[in-house]
Amino acid sequence: MVDFVRLQQDAAQYLEDHEGNKRIATAWPFSEAIATPEFGYVHHPLNRAIWADGMRRADLAKLNPKDFDVLVLYSLVWPANTRLLAIRPIRTMLELFMDLNFNATSEEVRTTLGFVPVIRWTRGGQWIEIYLPDK
Repeated sequence: MVDFVRLQQDAAQYLEDHEGNKRIATAWPFSEAIATPEFGYVHHPLNRAIWADGMRRADLAKLNPKDFDVLVLYSLVWPANTRLLAIRPIRTMLELFMDLNFNATSEEVRTTLGFVPVIRWTRGGQWIEIYLPDK
């Protein structure tokens, strides 16, 4: 849990310093963290946040890329064996039959929304990543 909080603090600080005046799309709980200074992640609200339903490709496909300038994704699961989950047929089968909430990959984000990763933090097997439009 500490790793999760620290990652979100790092990303929130980066957004406040570099992208604070832009429209940010992300999912809960990070959406609340950057909109509510009382939580201690930001000094002023980044209240132009657009809330995504989740981090899957299907969730991101519901977003209109014209409605936001920055996309923030973070790990929702902490798999024990990430190499096994990198095998596409295994990942697809688990997604279909177990309804696991896997994040969209960077390639899926690029093809779905036209955004590319610009910075990523990792800690304890978890990660958070900031995307900007591909130019």
